[in-house]
Amino acid sequence: MHRFFSMKCIYGIKALICIKTETSYTLLQTISVKENIPQPFLKTILTEMEKHGIIVLKKGKSGGYRLAKPAEQITLHLIVSTLDGSKISIPCINNLSHKCDDCPESDCTMRQVMIEVKTQMDSLLKSINLKSIIK
Repeated sequence: MHRFFSMKCIYGIKALICIKTETSYTLLQTISVKENIPQPFLKTILTEMEKHGIIVLKKGKSGGYRLAKPAEQITLHLIVSTLDGSKISIPCINNLSHKCDDCPESDCTMRQVMIEVKTQMDSLLKSINLKSIIK
C-alpha cells in the first residue's frame, strides 16, 4: 500500500492526537506505548515539532509534552511541512523559471497540472486542523 505521508509524518500526527487527548503533560514513554512508535524515532519527531513551535517540552518530575498552541491552529499543512517538507518535490514547480529535464516543451502541460495539484493539496491540508481530526 502506498502512503501519502511518510511514517515520520503519520507518527507525528498520532503523537499530537495522543498529546491533545491527555489532560496534563504527556510523557514520551506514554506516547510511544499508546501509539506503538519506537521511542528513539518518536524523540526525533517530537524534537522537530518542538523546534517549530507545535509542542512544548516541560522537563522535570511533572514534565512531558503538550501542545504549544490551540489544536485548531495546528493544521495538517503545518505538521506535514514540519516533518516531511514539501510534499510535491518537482523542480519545475518549486522553481517557476526552471524547465524540468523530462519535458521537451518550454511550456509543459504536466507542469501546469502539477502546479494546480500542489495548490489544491496545500489548500486542503491547511483546512484540516488537529481539533477536527480528534472530534
